[in-house]
Amino acid sequence: MNAAFFFARIPSLNQPFQLKKIKKVNAKTNDAVALLKIFGRITVNNPFQQELA
Repeated sequence: MNAAFFFARIPSLNQPFQLKKIKKVNAKTNDAVALLKIFGRITVNNPFQQELA
């Protein structure tokens, strides 16, 4: 599977609302796995929902 599929699920981190979500769970902005846990379930680009295994 293409990595772009996953990274398209991470919104722009220039938005204060998104940074607030990241700080709430003590994640780092450069930790792709943590960001996918926070933002990766739903995206406007794709109708499919992802769940953690």
